[in-house]
Amino acid sequence: MADDLAVFFSANPSCVLVTIKTAKGSTPRPSGTWMLVSEANSFETIGGGQMEYLAIVHARKMIDKMAPSLLELPLGPELGQCCGGFVELGFELLDGARCSEFLQDWKKKQQQNPTVYIFGAGHVGKALCQALLLLPLHIVMIDSRQDQLQQLPRENEHCEHKHLAMPESIIASAPPNSAFVILTHDHAQDFLIAETALNRTDAIFVGMIGSATKLEIFKRQFLENGNDPALLDKFTCPIGAGGSGDKRPQIIASLVAAQIVNNIFTIKSKT
Repeated sequence: MADDLAVFFSANPSCVLVTIKTAKGSTPRPSGTWMLVSEANSFETIGGGQMEYLAIVHARKMIDKMAPSLLELPLGPELGQCCGGFVELGFELLDGARCSEFLQDWKKKQQQNPTVYIFGAGHVGKALCQALLLLPLHIVMIDSRQDQLQQLPRENEHCEHKHLAMPESIIASAPPNSAFVILTHDHAQDFLIAETALNRTDAIFVGMIGSATKLEIFKRQFLENGNDPALLDKFTCPIGAGGSGDKRPQIIASLVAAQIVNNIFTIKSKT
């Protein structure tokens, strides 16, 4: 995350940017993947294992001006890796100005992360927020109850709180390809939010907590309101239905997080 990167640069003003320039065959990470290496620390990963170990050693030699800016690595038995592919790594020594430039570029990329709107800051909403915080997503927590929002993790550039008497009002201004997760304390509010979100035809995920009975009631009301039946094809309800039967908030949240990730990043990788 961008704030963690700023902390890294602050603690490590001299570091090397390691980038996978070429990736052929089976490799741990694709071309464009990067990591930062200083004399004592590292940030992000290019795939781990012996490949990353050698990259770190090479980067630290470069800090001492004892290594070239390119390194070719066949990922075979001689490296103790069985991938069988080939990578070419690029190394760039970053100074203060270049660190600042890299940080600003990274912040811009972070702003392009998909947005997940979580309606309802109850037990499952809180657990889901925690589960998603580690992912490259922007999270917006919405609730009509201020006291519930105050129990959430502190707001930062990746997670914001919205206290709204009419939670569905935020949907119109959501960026394209957003995900909407509906977990409020009120079924009528759930239905209104779900109907509004489904009519955002560019939504990447619309899901509601509930049961088979709740789903059937919602479908009936949705159609009675004159909505397009085809919109229901992209509706997920109940969310987190992994078949475990375990209804603890943390378990439900982990299953919902997997559904969201599967929708967002599977579709994103195809575009």
